[in-house]
Amino acid sequence: MIPLFLILLTTLLFSPTALAEGNQEQKNMPDSVHIQIQEATRNVQRVMREAGVDNGLGEQVREVARVQQEAQQAIQQSVQVLNQRRGLARFILGPNYQELEQLEQKVEEAKQTIEQVKELKEQAETLRNSEAVRNLEQLQTALQEQNQTLKEQIAEYTGHFSLFGWLMKLFN
Repeated sequence: MIPLFLILLTTLLFSPTALAEGNQEQKNMPDSVHIQIQEATRNVQRVMREAGVDNGLGEQVREVARVQQEAQQAIQQSVQVLNQRRGLARFILGPNYQELEQLEQKVEEAKQTIEQVKELKEQAETLRNSEAVRNLEQLQTALQEQNQTLKEQIAEYTGHFSLFGWLMKLFN
Protein backbone atom coordinates (compact mmCIF):
# COMPACT_ATOMS: atom_id res chain seq x y z
CA MET A 1 0.00 0.00 0.00
CA ILE A 2 2.74 2.46 0.92
CA PRO A 3 4.85 1.82 -2.20
CA LEU A 4 1.76 2.51 -4.33
CA PHE A 5 1.27 5.77 -2.43
CA LEU A 6 4.92 6.76 -3.01
CA ILE A 7 4.71 5.93 -6.71
CA LEU A 8 1.56 8.01 -7.05
CA LEU A 9 3.09 10.86 -5.07
CA THR A 10 6.31 10.97 -7.11
CA THR A 11 4.33 10.72 -10.35
CA LEU A 12 2.24 13.71 -9.34
CA LEU A 13 5.16 15.74 -8.06
CA PHE A 14 7.55 15.14 -10.91
CA SER A 15 5.23 14.74 -13.85
CA PRO A 16 6.01 16.88 -16.92
CA THR A 17 2.90 18.97 -16.19
CA ALA A 18 3.94 19.73 -12.61
CA LEU A 19 7.51 20.48 -13.67
CA ALA A 20 6.33 22.72 -16.52
CA GLU A 21 4.08 24.60 -14.09
CA GLY A 22 7.02 25.11 -11.74
CA ASN A 23 9.33 26.25 -14.56
CA GLN A 24 6.74 28.70 -15.89
CA GLU A 25 6.28 30.27 -12.47
CA GLN A 26 10.04 30.36 -11.94
CA LYS A 27 10.34 32.55 -15.01
CA ASN A 28 7.58 34.76 -13.62
CA MET A 29 9.23 35.69 -10.33
CA PRO A 30 6.82 37.76 -8.21
CA ASP A 31 6.93 41.23 -9.72
CA SER A 32 7.54 43.12 -6.48
CA VAL A 33 10.48 40.90 -5.53
CA HIS A 34 11.95 41.01 -9.03
CA ILE A 35 11.60 44.79 -9.23
CA GLN A 36 13.20 45.36 -5.81
CA ILE A 37 16.11 43.04 -6.57
CA GLN A 38 16.73 44.72 -9.92
CA GLU A 39 16.50 48.21 -8.39
CA ALA A 40 18.97 47.36 -5.64
CA THR A 41 21.31 45.72 -8.14
CA ARG A 42 21.23 48.79 -10.40
CA ASN A 43 21.99 51.04 -7.41
CA VAL A 44 24.89 48.85 -6.33
CA GLN A 45 26.33 48.87 -9.85
CA ARG A 46 25.92 52.65 -10.14
CA VAL A 47 27.62 53.21 -6.78
CA MET A 48 30.51 50.99 -7.88
CA ARG A 49 30.93 53.02 -11.08
CA GLU A 50 30.61 56.44 -9.49
CA ALA A 51 32.54 55.91 -6.26
CA GLY A 52 35.25 58.54 -6.11
CA VAL A 53 38.66 57.94 -4.63
CA ASP A 54 38.66 61.12 -2.52
CA ASN A 55 40.00 60.75 1.02
CA GLY A 56 39.80 56.95 0.97
CA LEU A 57 35.99 56.97 1.01
CA GLY A 58 35.71 55.72 -2.57
CA GLU A 59 37.57 52.51 -1.81
CA GLN A 60 35.32 51.78 1.19
CA VAL A 61 32.22 52.45 -0.91
CA ARG A 62 33.49 50.15 -3.67
CA GLU A 63 34.16 47.35 -1.19
CA VAL A 64 30.66 47.60 0.33
CA ALA A 65 29.16 47.70 -3.16
CA ARG A 66 31.21 44.69 -4.29
CA VAL A 67 30.09 42.61 -1.31
CA GLN A 68 26.48 43.66 -1.85
CA GLN A 69 26.67 42.84 -5.55
CA GLU A 70 27.68 39.28 -4.66
CA ALA A 71 24.81 39.16 -2.16
CA GLN A 72 22.40 40.38 -4.84
CA GLN A 73 23.31 37.43 -7.04
CA ALA A 74 22.79 34.99 -4.17
CA ILE A 75 19.44 36.59 -3.29
CA GLN A 76 18.25 36.37 -6.87
CA GLN A 77 19.29 32.72 -7.08
CA SER A 78 17.54 31.87 -3.78
CA VAL A 79 14.31 33.51 -4.91
CA GLN A 80 14.45 31.57 -8.19
CA VAL A 81 15.00 28.27 -6.36
CA LEU A 82 12.14 29.05 -3.98
CA ASN A 83 9.85 29.76 -6.91
CA GLN A 84 10.62 26.38 -8.48
CA ARG A 85 8.49 24.55 -5.93
CA ARG A 86 4.89 25.43 -6.76
CA GLY A 87 1.46 23.95 -6.83
CA LEU A 88 1.05 20.41 -5.61
CA ALA A 89 4.72 19.97 -4.69
CA ARG A 90 4.60 23.02 -2.43
CA PHE A 91 1.32 21.90 -0.88
CA ILE A 92 2.73 18.47 -0.05
CA LEU A 93 6.38 19.25 0.75
CA GLY A 94 6.20 22.91 1.75
CA PRO A 95 8.72 25.50 0.59
CA ASN A 96 12.42 24.79 0.24
CA TYR A 97 13.37 25.44 3.87
CA GLN A 98 17.10 25.36 3.19
CA GLU A 99 16.77 28.18 0.64
CA LEU A 100 14.45 30.09 2.96
CA GLU A 101 17.09 29.93 5.67
CA GLN A 102 19.75 31.18 3.26
CA LEU A 103 17.46 34.01 2.13
CA GLU A 104 16.80 35.01 5.73
CA GLN A 105 20.55 35.02 6.32
CA LYS A 106 21.03 37.31 3.29
CA VAL A 107 18.36 39.67 4.67
CA GLU A 108 20.29 39.86 7.95
CA GLU A 109 23.55 40.47 6.08
CA ALA A 110 21.83 43.23 4.10
CA LYS A 111 20.86 44.90 7.39
CA GLN A 112 24.55 45.04 8.27
CA THR A 113 25.33 46.43 4.83
CA ILE A 114 22.68 49.12 5.33
CA GLU A 115 24.41 50.11 8.56
CA GLN A 116 27.75 50.31 6.71
CA VAL A 117 26.13 52.46 4.03
CA LYS A 118 24.74 54.77 6.74
CA GLU A 119 28.22 55.14 8.23
CA LEU A 120 29.72 55.86 4.82
CA LYS A 121 26.98 58.39 4.13
CA GLU A 122 27.83 60.16 7.40
CA GLN A 123 31.49 60.22 6.41
CA ALA A 124 30.55 61.64 3.00
CA GLU A 125 28.46 64.33 4.70
CA THR A 126 31.46 65.21 6.87
CA LEU A 127 33.58 65.50 3.73
CA ARG A 128 30.79 67.53 2.06
CA ASN A 129 30.65 65.14 -0.87
CA SER A 130 27.06 65.68 -2.01
CA GLU A 131 27.24 63.26 -4.94
CA ALA A 132 28.43 60.41 -2.70
CA VAL A 133 25.74 61.28 -0.13
CA ARG A 134 23.04 61.17 -2.83
CA ASN A 135 24.30 57.85 -4.22
CA LEU A 136 24.55 56.29 -0.78
CA GLU A 137 21.07 57.49 0.17
CA GLN A 138 19.64 55.90 -2.96
CA LEU A 139 21.51 52.67 -2.25
CA GLN A 140 20.33 52.66 1.35
CA THR A 141 16.72 53.20 0.31
CA ALA A 142 16.88 50.49 -2.36
CA LEU A 143 18.37 47.98 0.09
CA GLN A 144 15.78 48.79 2.75
CA GLU A 145 12.93 48.38 0.25
CA GLN A 146 14.42 45.12 -1.02
CA ASN A 147 14.74 43.80 2.54
CA GLN A 148 11.12 44.67 3.29
CA THR A 149 9.93 42.95 0.11
CA LEU A 150 12.04 39.88 0.85
CA LYS A 151 10.67 39.69 4.40
CA GLU A 152 7.14 39.78 2.99
CA GLN A 153 8.05 37.08 0.46
CA ILE A 154 9.56 34.89 3.20
CA ALA A 155 6.38 35.32 5.26
CA GLU A 156 4.34 34.29 2.23
CA TYR A 157 6.45 31.17 1.66
CA THR A 158 6.25 30.10 5.31
CA GLY A 159 2.59 31.05 5.72
CA HIS A 160 1.15 28.40 3.41
CA PHE A 161 -0.10 25.09 4.72
CA SER A 162 1.74 21.96 3.63
CA LEU A 163 1.04 18.32 4.44
CA PHE A 164 4.60 17.19 5.08
CA GLY A 165 6.38 20.55 5.42
CA TRP A 166 7.04 19.86 9.08
CA LEU A 167 8.78 16.62 8.10
CA MET A 168 10.86 18.34 5.42
CA LYS A 169 11.85 21.01 7.94
CA LEU A 170 13.19 18.31 10.29
CA PHE A 171 15.51 17.00 7.57
CA ASN A 172 16.97 20.43 6.79
